[in-house]
Amino acid sequence: MGLFKEDQNIDVEDLYLMWIAQGMISYENIRDKDTTLMEVAALYLGRKLPKGITNLVHLRRLALRRCQFDKLPSSIRNLVYMDTLDLCGSMNVGVPNVFKEMLRIKHLSFPYYDKEKIGNFRVRLDVGVAELESLIEFNSKVHESKCVDRMKNLRHFEAHIYDNESLSAIIDAIVIMDKLVFCWVEISMGCELGTNERVLEKAFTCPNLHELWINVKLGKALPECGSDFMIAILLEKILLEI
Repeated sequence: MGLFKEDQNIDVEDLYLMWIAQGMISYENIRDKDTTLMEVAALYLGRKLPKGITNLVHLRRLALRRCQFDKLPSSIRNLVYMDTLDLCGSMNVGVPNVFKEMLRIKHLSFPYYDKEKIGNFRVRLDVGVAELESLIEFNSKVHESKCVDRMKNLRHFEAHIYDNESLSAIIDAIVIMDKLVFCWVEISMGCELGTNERVLEKAFTCPNLHELWINVKLGKALPECGSDFMIAILLEKILLEI
């Protein structure tokens, strides 16, 4: 880790390329010739974040895309200057509840969580969320929705919603987010739209919601299209799997 400066951005793929360039990983040690050096590097890194990274207290950006870690250590709270944590493309990585101590976080991309493997795992988004400009892979099974209305600076928001309470809270928050450039919401199994027609109508007419995926049966929950304008909104916004 000594090759990286404290205030330098580190992408996990840069680490892999450095190891390959230094000869630490080569085809001589690969039995399966269909395996790439990058895939071997990912296995070499293991399932834990190297301890040295959390000592780089001035680190600004940490990208761990498609990583295979079981969880991140609670010591990432040491990275108090970090403004970007990117776990895009990763699966079921445990993220510790440390964001109330990381007040400079502006860009947060969570891993995708398999609903069958989540268990009771929860992530609190506390005081630090006020400065967020992007929040990717928000998941109502894992993340608290009551904090979303405090995210006044969000420009990019993507969320998976699995229950009616979270759906109402998220849609109400999106309505007042006037800085949003892109907003994507997926309504998934667990939401009962037949008992939540009003919030669905609000979602269809919300100018801040750019893409809406509905992966539950609508039944009679679809609001009546009273005008050509409403029909145009529905055609542009909705990708239905009925």
